[in-house]
Amino acid sequence: MPKSLAALPRALMVPASCGVALAVLAGQAMAQTPPRYTAKNLPKVTAARGCGAPAGLNEAGDVSLSCTYSLPSYTTTVKTCYEYLGNICFSSKTTVKPSYQAPAVWPAGSTIARPLTTSSLSYSTGAVTLGGTVVGLSGKIDNKGQSLEVISAPFQWLPPYSAAGQPLPVPVALQGTPVQTLRDVLLDGGTWWTNLGGTQHTLAAAGGQVWRVPELPATSDPAETASEQIVLAVQDGQQAVRSRWLSTTLTNGQQSLRHELWYVRGTEAFRIPLPVSNVRVDGAAITRNGRVLFQQGFTSLVWSVNQPLTTSAVGSGGNLNGTEGASRINASGLLGGSAPIPNDSQSRSKARIWFQGQGYDLQGLTSGLPSGWQLRTVDAMNDRGQLVVTAQDTSAFGGGASKTLLLTPQ
Repeated sequence: MPKSLAALPRALMVPASCGVALAVLAGQAMAQTPPRYTAKNLPKVTAARGCGAPAGLNEAGDVSLSCTYSLPSYTTTVKTCYEYLGNICFSSKTTVKPSYQAPAVWPAGSTIARPLTTSSLSYSTGAVTLGGTVVGLSGKIDNKGQSLEVISAPFQWLPPYSAAGQPLPVPVALQGTPVQTLRDVLLDGGTWWTNLGGTQHTLAAAGGQVWRVPELPATSDPAETASEQIVLAVQDGQQAVRSRWLSTTLTNGQQSLRHELWYVRGTEAFRIPLPVSNVRVDGAAITRNGRVLFQQGFTSLVWSVNQPLTTSAVGSGGNLNGTEGASRINASGLLGGSAPIPNDSQSRSKARIWFQGQGYDLQGLTSGLPSGWQLRTVDAMNDRGQLVVTAQDTSAFGGGASKTLLLTPQ
């Protein structure tokens, strides 16, 4: 059993009939002042167009990003037809500038990027483990940037990053089973695998042990039918968040729907109380000590296995995988994300943190920012409170280039 599971607190299982105790944190009194940060620039790889999210950040402060590189340009013919002109078609030539992605890592304490190589070119990242191993997906592409593979293969790059990436093997316990694809990589080095149909989800620990995410408990109402049972997130310590819809056929023939969200740890299942039962939960994130951040409608919410009867709202939000809302959470409950700038003609956002339920503009809490640069989004966070943030040059007309910064608490 992974050590992080043994360290988790025990809690009573939430009964399926439990009502929602919604605590709006924004009204709570502050016990402490929010953290302040010092910014450090993570300069891009010289040959790259740029480097940025998805981002990985471990407890040591190692940062991994995905960098975009140019492939040779080529000219192609484009045919355009206009129906309102009697379906007249015109052909024209256009120049295409294809690109590919490859990972890079900024070791803790260093401002020098170390580009990582792979023979497959196209790459996505977002994970760097406790030991500094960078893990991601890599798939072959042609010289026009088009994918040549249906499934991207998992690769890993080990410190000191002096060699090309090597394939990350499927865990022994999953070999010979239906084709497995890598969904995510966790801080302890655990990996989340799913079959092509998405019906089986397995968490493989760094030591080789596997945990198959169990099905949810049967509903207490035999008239209800479960559907869309989705695993939204997993975490070290045999933790997962699952959701499902439950439908009942009423006497008039119409369907009554309600949505459920569950936290699973080992063989235990805890139902997370939701503010409303007819709105889908869009995404979730779990910390290693059992805190869950999720999005329902336009609200970001937090739940903890320590307080299983309470769900806490932390303000309006958007998408856990995008902007405009709390998208990151750490073990202390610090949240990071972004908030839209009111009435902004370009629909831009500002990076934001939520500390003890209160929201703060990250710009005003950070020193060492380059002149004219605005913090836009929080892309990664660790349990030390460090943040990987995307910033934009606002001194340029119309908004300039972006860069990635590492923010460390003072």
